[in-house]
Amino acid sequence: ITAITSGTDVAVVSTCDHWWLLRPMRWMGIAVIPSLHCVLRSKSRTDPLSLLERMNLRFLAASPMLMAVSNDIAEQVRALASKPDLDVRVFVPHYRRQSFDLLPPPPEPRKPFHVFFAGRIERNKGVFDLLDVAKRSNTAIYAIGLKQNDAGSRDFKEAEFVRRQLPQETG
Repeated sequence: ITAITSGTDVAVVSTCDHWWLLRPMRWMGIAVIPSLHCVLRSKSRTDPLSLLERMNLRFLAASPMLMAVSNDIAEQVRALASKPDLDVRVFVPHYRRQSFDLLPPPPEPRKPFHVFFAGRIERNKGVFDLLDVAKRSNTAIYAIGLKQNDAGSRDFKEAEFVRRQLPQETG
């Protein structure tokens, strides 16, 4: 409402599950620039797009420009929209220090350092970088949320082995 009543020309929107609901802003002459911070759907999903996903994608594809925090996001949106020339600008988000002022200080350093990773086992997710660091340091990974992509995936087996071994090696 504020965007409409204040004469806003452009709205950069970063958190939205239902992009299509912003369509009235366009009808009012406001250019909506979606800022995407995660992929729209897991790369391992092969099921057809749902009605809601298609509505969101149609809205995103009609945007004058999109912003994305990674090339993976940009490539996925272009592919799902079947628009290889869709204007998606990749950017690195920045946060003000004041955003973290209310957080308590970290606890005293302790050995081993405990890490929890939750995500899909994919090279581009960084889990293997994390596992490499853990192998070289005094880091215990007590739990990793894993989802296997392929039944015989070598990556999955490697991560499972490291997940089981590190707590034993580092305490």
